[in-house]
Amino acid sequence: MPRLSQRVISICLAASVVWAAGHATGAEPDKDQRVRYEVEITGLEEDSDLKDKIEDRSKLVGDKDDPPHSIFVLEDRIKDDRGRIRKFLRSEGYYAGKIETQLEETAKPVKVILKIDRGPAYKLTAYKIEWRRPGAPDVPLDKLGLKID
Repeated sequence: MPRLSQRVISICLAASVVWAAGHATGAEPDKDQRVRYEVEITGLEEDSDLKDKIEDRSKLVGDKDDPPHSIFVLEDRIKDDRGRIRKFLRSEGYYAGKIETQLEETAKPVKVILKIDRGPAYKLTAYKIEWRRPGAPDVPLDKLGLKID
C-alpha cells in the first residue's frame, strides 16, 4: 500500500504543477490577445429606424468593446444575436424575415456582417371573435384592449 500512496501523491503533484503552469500567466488573456471585431448591418438601408432598433438590441454591437477570448466565443455571440434579431423582427410583424451572417476572420479587426432581409410586414387588418357558449355577451373592442388602425 505505501507504493500506491506514493504513486497517487506523485500523480497529484504532477497534475498540480501542470495546472499551476497553465495559470501562472493569468487565466484571462489580455485585451491584445482577444478577438477584436466590427459589426456591419446591411439590408436595412431604407429603414434606418428599424436598423437603429436592431443595433440597440444587438449584443454584438453592445459588447464590441469587450472582445471575446476566441473566435468560437464570437461565433456564439453571432448565433445568439441571430435569434435575438429574429425574435425582434417577429415582434414588429416581420414573420418572414431572414438573417444571413458572414464572418471575415482574416480582416483586422475581424468583420461580422449581418445581412437582414426583413420581408413583408404582416398587419392585422380585421378579426372576428366567436363565442363558443350560447348567450355570450357582445364585448366592444375597447374593452378587450384591441383596436384597428
